[in-house]
Amino acid sequence: MREAGQLFLEARPEAVDRGHAALQRAAEILERLRAEPKLPADPLLAQALLRIRQLAVILKFQIECASNLCSGWLQLSMGAGYTAQGLPVLNEPGCRSFEA
Repeated sequence: MREAGQLFLEARPEAVDRGHAALQRAAEILERLRAEPKLPADPLLAQALLRIRQLAVILKFQIECASNLCSGWLQLSMGAGYTAQGLPVLNEPGCRSFEA
């Protein structure tokens, strides 16, 4: 999960793909642990799971922030203002490139 967080900071498509793959691997490991009928009462395992939970919270905020940033870029490039309720209004869909 730490690897995924570092990759997501790069904000390049290939880094995001690698970060997604790292999260998939972490999710598969956690799913296997969850499927165990009874986990051993190991303090090291409990500490590791607590660290995973903390990393997951950080990643959640990191992903939400990135999503908001992308939404803001879309609004800046395609926006036509805001509604009375404060929601963004996008211009009519067209063929635009966002490549630098």
